Amino acid sequence: MATLNNVSPAARQELDKIAKLFQVSDTQVVAITKALGEAFHVGLQKSGQAVVMSPSYVTHLADGTEKGSFLALDIQWRDFGVSKITLDGKKTSKSVTKRFPISKDMMKSSATEFFGYMAKSVGAFVQQNSLQNEGLSLGFCFPFAAQMNSLGSATLLGWSKGFNIKNAVGQDVVKLLQGELDKAGVPVKCTALINDTVASMLSESYLTTPCVMSTIFGVGTNGAYGEDIADIKKLQLSPAAKGSQMLMNTEWGAFSQSVLNRNHYDEQLDQSTSNPGGFFYQKMVAWLNLGELIRIVLVSLVERSPSLLFNGVATDKLQTFQGFDTFNMCKIEEAKDISSVKKLVAELFEYSPDQVTDQDAEIVLWACKLVGDRAAKLSACPIAAVLIHLGFASLDKIQGGQTKLHIAADGEMFFAYPGFESLLRKSLGAIVGEKVEKQAKFIIVQDAGAIGAALAAYAAKGQ
Repeated sequence: MATLNNVSPAARQELDKIAKLFQVSDTQVVAITKALGEAFHVGLQKSGQAVVMSPSYVTHLADGTEKGSFLALDIQWRDFGVSKITLDGKKTSKSVTKRFPISKDMMKSSATEFFGYMAKSVGAFVQQNSLQNEGLSLGFCFPFAAQMNSLGSATLLGWSKGFNIKNAVGQDVVKLLQGELDKAGVPVKCTALINDTVASMLSESYLTTPCVMSTIFGVGTNGAYGEDIADIKKLQLSPAAKGSQMLMNTEWGAFSQSVLNRNHYDEQLDQSTSNPGGFFYQKMVAWLNLGELIRIVLVSLVERSPSLLFNGVATDKLQTFQGFDTFNMCKIEEAKDISSVKKLVAELFEYSPDQVTDQDAEIVLWACKLVGDRAAKLSACPIAAVLIHLGFASLDKIQGGQTKLHIAADGEMFFAYPGFESLLRKSLGAIVGEKVEKQAKFIIVQDAGAIGAALAAYAAKGQ
C-alpha cells in the first residue's frame, strides 16, 4: 500500500475505512476460486449459465506442423486487423496485416453497419493484395461471449468492453459477417470463429510449446483450456462433438456471485457500463474499468464533507466519465517520487500545479494501488480454478511437481501494470501452494488473434 506520510491522522482514518472495502484476504481468494470451480462444473453440464463454458469445436492444439495460407479477421478494442497468414509448418509464419479503426460511434451502431464495415474492409484488403482468385478461407477471432454451435457457427450472447451493437445479440455471428461479405461481393468464406483466449492458446502452441491454458487480463478477462469431450455433458448429443478433447472458452469474466464481495464503488461503476447487472468479476479486474473505478473513488473523496482531496475542487476532467485511463494508473505507480506524482496528477486531471498538494498526490497514488492491487490478487482465482479442474493443483496445497505448467498470457495488465505478475503469483500461492505457483510459467503473448484465427481456419479444413 502507498505511504501516506503527508496525510493528516483524521484523513488517514477515513481512507483506512475505504481501504477495507478493497482488501482481499487469502480466505476470500480461496472462496472465490472454489465458487469459480463449481461454476465451471455447472457450465459443462448445462447451457444458459453465466459462466458459459463454451465449447470451441477446436479438438487439437496446434503443434507447429500446420501449413497453408489463410485470411484472418481479429477484433481488438479500438480497431480490428485483416491479415493474410501463411503457416510454414516449421513453427513460424509470415503475415501481411492492415488495421482498421473502430470509432466510439461504431461501437454502438447496428449489426448491419458494424459487420458491413468489417466486410468492406476485408474486401479492400483482398483487392489491395490481389487475393481475389486465391480462394482463401477466413478465420474470425471474436472476443465477445458467444455460444458455439460448431467451429463455423456461434450465437452472440452479449456485448462487453464498451461495445453495444444493436440487432446482433442472439444472432449467428458468422452468418452476420458472411451475409455482409456476400452483399459486398467479397470472394471470401468465413469457415471458423474462435475467442481470443482460444486464439492465444493455439498461437502459442504453434509458435513455441503446448500450453495447459491461456488467460487474458486486458480490456476484458477470460481463459481457455482443453477439456475431455466426455466431460462436456451438454455436448453429448451434438454431432459436431468429435475427438477426445476440445478447447473450452470459459467466459469467466461473467462470474458475478456474491462471494466477490463488491462494494458501493463497484456498484456505481457497474451502473455506468454498457452492460449493467453482470460481468461483475471482469469489472473488478479488467483494464477497461480500473481507471474509471479509481476516478469514482477520487470524486467521492473530493465531494466528502470535509473534503479529503483537491481542497474540494473537482475539475471537468476529473468529473468526466472515463476521464482517467488505466494507462495513467500505471504512470502514477511508476513515478519515481512524490514530486513526479504531483506533476502527473496536475497534468492528467487538468489542475494548476499549485492546486495539487503532497497530500493530494499521495492519496491519488494510494487510490491507484488500492484498485490495481485488488485486481492483481483477484486475477489469480480463475487461473487457480482451471489448474485445480485439470488436476494440476488442489486447495489443500499438497500437489506440485517439477514439470512447468505453460500458460499463454495476454493483456495490458500483464505487460503494462507494474508488479502485476508478482502480486498475482503471491495470491496464486495462497490458493494452491508455493509448489504449484512455481510450476506456473506465464508466456506473454501479444497479437495472437490473427495467427490463432488462421489456425482455426486450418482446423476447419479437417472437419
